[in-house]
Amino acid sequence: MILAANKIDQASLAAATDALEAVSIDWQPLPAVADTSTALAPGAPLLFEHMENNIDHSRKRQAGDYAAAAASAPTASASVSSASASRVTPWKAAPLWPRPTQPAAG
Repeated sequence: MILAANKIDQASLAAATDALEAVSIDWQPLPAVADTSTALAPGAPLLFEHMENNIDHSRKRQAGDYAAAAASAPTASASVSSASASRVTPWKAAPLWPRPTQPAAG
């Protein structure tokens, strides 16, 4: 019930007081957990009493045999000729953009 400050009469005040006295709150502090690892530990305070732990759901996914797939996977190789690898030009050593239009003298 919301009462405007300038419209309070004795009946409204009595009704509000009676409503306030009728409210009963029974609460008790519960243990708190501040991090995930503590909440997941055995014996941690439960979030919901009907559950055996604080894990809502979990899923394990497994598809195939990684070791066998990696062992049988095709491989690729590349080689670089020593002539092109040893020749460094100014535009190969410089950033790609902006690329110089003429090679540097030297």
